[in-house]
Amino acid sequence: MKLIFFFSLLLLLTFSCNQEKVVDREVMVDTYVKIMINQETYKNFKDSLDIKINEIFETSNITEAEYLNTLYSYSGNKELWDSFFNESLAYLDSLRVKNGTVKSSTSPGRYESLNN
Repeated sequence: MKLIFFFSLLLLLTFSCNQEKVVDREVMVDTYVKIMINQETYKNFKDSLDIKINEIFETSNITEAEYLNTLYSYSGNKELWDSFFNESLAYLDSLRVKNGTVKSSTSPGRYESLNN
């Protein structure tokens, strides 16, 4: 009897874990970019980074588990991952333009001020 109960519980947990919510694409792009920016900004301040990432999840109204599950689901499909990554880069570039820096199209990785 205990074996049946344990097996049933194991099946329930397995299926419930695999049914994690997949995060909306726009929310995912926004969250991914914000996390990347904060990882760069707070790379030497782990406690501050953890706080910022938790704030990002709260304002995005998603959990870390949902975020990671969605990233994992993208990683299994090259076309989906490439599309997501390109959307993220486009969003990051739009933030650069909004904040006064723009990626140079002639030299990848170089940034020029719009005020020059």
